[in-house]
Amino acid sequence: MPGSGTVTAPALLTVTGNYSNLGTFTNSSGIIYATSSAAQTFSGVATGTSALANVIFLGSGTKNISSNASTTDFTITTTSGAVTAPTQMSVFGNFLNNGTFTSSNVAGANLYFASTTGTQTIFGNATGTSALGTTTFVGAGAKVF
Repeated sequence: MPGSGTVTAPALLTVTGNYSNLGTFTNSSGIIYATSSAAQTFSGVATGTSALANVIFLGSGTKNISSNASTTDFTITTTSGAVTAPTQMSVFGNFLNNGTFTSSNVAGANLYFASTTGTQTIFGNATGTSALGTTTFVGAGAKVF
């Protein structure tokens, strides 16, 4: 991603290496596929107007989201390596974990489920090493487990 300026994503964006945003990322309400068999890091601005939209983790490499992030749908498939969350992460759509999700253990860390109108579904593995950690539910939308 550029150091400044705006990048508009296509409807389907495949990230095979690291993702770093220092400018503005317009997600186009599309899908971002993280597909690498090597470790991947998502860093930089990933909230507000640069939120990630729908993210699907596929590749066997570990995934580290090092900066606070917002997504619509957040999906970890059975083929994905472990995904480590940032200190603050907001999910405005559905959350599916069929792999390993590691919540941040930093003091003040939080995972927000924040739908104001629609129903959010949180399903898959959420115990043991994939426990959600400190979780906050905001918005009037129903939360279904």
